[in-house]
Amino acid sequence: MKEGWEYKKLGEVCKIYQPQTIASSLLKEDGKYPVFGANGMIGRYDSYNHEDPEVLLCCRGATCGAINVSLPFSWINGNAMVVKPINDSFLKSFLRYILLTLDYSHIITGAAQPQITRTSLSPVTVPVPTIIEQQSIVDYLDAAFAKIDAMKANAEKALNEAKSLFQASLKEMLKPKEGWEEKKLGDICSDIRYGTSTPSNENGEYKYLRMNNITNDGFLDVSHYKTISLPEKELEKCLVKRGDIIFNRTNSRELVGKSCVFTEDEKMVIAGYLIRIRVRDGFEPQFITYSMNLQRSLGLFQHLIVGAVHQANISANNIQKVIINYPSLSEQQSIVETLDSLKSKVDRLQENYEKNSQECDALKQAILRQIFE
Repeated sequence: MKEGWEYKKLGEVCKIYQPQTIASSLLKEDGKYPVFGANGMIGRYDSYNHEDPEVLLCCRGATCGAINVSLPFSWINGNAMVVKPINDSFLKSFLRYILLTLDYSHIITGAAQPQITRTSLSPVTVPVPTIIEQQSIVDYLDAAFAKIDAMKANAEKALNEAKSLFQASLKEMLKPKEGWEEKKLGDICSDIRYGTSTPSNENGEYKYLRMNNITNDGFLDVSHYKTISLPEKELEKCLVKRGDIIFNRTNSRELVGKSCVFTEDEKMVIAGYLIRIRVRDGFEPQFITYSMNLQRSLGLFQHLIVGAVHQANISANNIQKVIINYPSLSEQQSIVETLDSLKSKVDRLQENYEKNSQECDALKQAILRQIFE
């Protein structure tokens, strides 16, 4: 505690409450006012209950304790708790920084659904220096955090520029050229099969791949997985081996069709909302996958998709209708080598950005500790 500062319970200096929840059916894409929930804006609505920006504390779910700020003229939903100074002796901008320093672990309850209640938050002790001191601290932190945010923004800009360059190169290199041929995917494949619908089980014999094992930009991620055991007679139907293409046939509409090449030596099993595709000799699997992911990003799969927005799918029959333009095998391999090299540079920038982001967040916490501890 800082010498000379007054300390009070949060409930003594702030009004703490959860607003009325808006039914998800009332949220709109084109509503007039933004609606804020646990992790920020969750939709829009045609009326508002907050004219001024409010300090929000996520009070339910995996990000319990996260801090956000609403926009003027917005609605705040029930997963976010409003913490609002009772009078002008406690600045809202100062409050936000105070809430960023608090350790909420001792007041979070519930394992399946973590939550913070008004009753548990109100007794938390917070510093209440003079208004002059509060404003001085806010001015200092605003300036320091702005510089840190600029560092993060510059790293993000470099990353986004690299991603844009990769997408432009992808489009250019896969654009059909003289001498290229065109075939349906079904004509260049030796095997197209659905995965298994058998549920996963603990300590299964094989790693069990699902839709989230394919990254949104079309690469395999086996850093997290479930396991499964299957009878021998069913196993071969849904095993994937190095060089197989894995196609995500069921997902939200914008993610249906994301694909990757299976690059592991270890045999694994795919779930039923994935499809295993094996291409014939003369075709490079990564070239085909680049082509399929490009077509998905351009919306060229949309006419093949059926079902609702949150549970859309492409059947194995429809996958076979996808058009693939391709050159000779040697040229396919050359294109893949170039694109893989560009992608590795993007991946390094991604790693640098994530490291930079973590360091920036840690620096903010260090500055907050210096001020308040």
